[in-house]
Amino acid sequence: TYTVTVRDEAGETDTRDVTITLTGTPDPAPRLYFAANGDNGERGLYSYDPATNTLTTHATGLILDDLRSADATPMAVLGGNLHFIADDLTGAGYRLMTLGLGDDSVTRRAALPTGFDPYPPDSDPGFSGNNLSAFGRNGVFNSWTAASGPELKAYNVAGNSVGTIAAPAAGGVLWRGEIWYSTMSDFGPAELRSYNPDTLADTRRASIRIPLVGFESIVDFHPLPQYRVLFDLTPVGDRLFFTRFGDTNPPEFPDMHSVQLGAYNAATGQFEDYARPLQQDPYLPELSQLTELNGQLWLVLNDVVSNFRGLSIFDPANKAFGETLMPNNALPSWLTAIEGKLWMSAAVDPAKGEEPVIFDPRTGTFTVIDVNLGAASSNPSDFTLLAGKVFFAASGRTLSDQRSDRELWVYDLATGTLDEVEIAPGSGGEILN
Repeated sequence: TYTVTVRDEAGETDTRDVTITLTGTPDPAPRLYFAANGDNGERGLYSYDPATNTLTTHATGLILDDLRSADATPMAVLGGNLHFIADDLTGAGYRLMTLGLGDDSVTRRAALPTGFDPYPPDSDPGFSGNNLSAFGRNGVFNSWTAASGPELKAYNVAGNSVGTIAAPAAGGVLWRGEIWYSTMSDFGPAELRSYNPDTLADTRRASIRIPLVGFESIVDFHPLPQYRVLFDLTPVGDRLFFTRFGDTNPPEFPDMHSVQLGAYNAATGQFEDYARPLQQDPYLPELSQLTELNGQLWLVLNDVVSNFRGLSIFDPANKAFGETLMPNNALPSWLTAIEGKLWMSAAVDPAKGEEPVIFDPRTGTFTVIDVNLGAASSNPSDFTLLAGKVFFAASGRTLSDQRSDRELWVYDLATGTLDEVEIAPGSGGEILN
């Protein structure tokens, strides 16, 4: 109830109480959904309630696959229900499915293209995972088949239909109210486009020609058309950053291809290129894992020229990369911005192996959470913030329990305590997303 005072032009006032009543279904309590192997080894959909410390099994006998990057997940809340991509093992292949958050019912929805493959070959760098992104009541996701390669698909929830936005296409990130993505071509330029699932408007924003220089040593496992694409689309303020294969190769490594950072500036409507010399190994990208934190762009830098491997912050005003030296010169993965800090998987301490690491950009310090005690690694992944706690998958071994199953782990940001949630005791349960 609010007390409202109205004053007219003559200066007279009238005061009265106004009561506003909100109707509808209240938001459910915070709950974490994930795919895992249960007690019987069957793959299924599960959830965890941090308030009651309880696990719930929603569906088993499903294949919910892991993805290609930390940014991709095959689950999204659309229209008040959880939609996810899975194979229900009926022989029909992968399809969209729905978990009713009110009645806990599982419904088979629209089928995905014949031959849909959540694990395309490594020779197709244009595909970054079957990411399902919510846009209002509809969704957008990436698809890959051997026949058509990487595509960007639209999912109409009300009509239970799937349509193609662009092919071949890569990316799909929500920015400025639309889904932004990159097209690919054999000989033409790479285009940056945006798609509005509500109005169905598909707008060409800009194009950039990406020459093929010095790729002879890697064409055996990278088809040429997929090179003309913009990778790792990451919005930071008025800029949409990306990585792309570069124009030239430094003389130090003439047989290797270069990678450089670029951005689309929404204020000018133009591309901006920020050259970086080189990557040495195609499987170990020089510029990767672009992550926005506190309005700044952070990334993983693997510079074989200066022999630097670690975190870097980019300053677009000066077009400069700032190097943040990491202990043990570790190359981090699974960069995730949480509460003003960067979470990652990295081996910054040889005595502790590859573990969850928290980087505080204000102090420049790294904090290691030793999940798998000793020099063994826990190889954490999928850092997710929920209700003041960070959840992640890891292989742990405590002093009291010498198993090394891959389970769900919970880190309380307020108390700094670490706890394990056993999905399948003793069976090596594996959580993927």
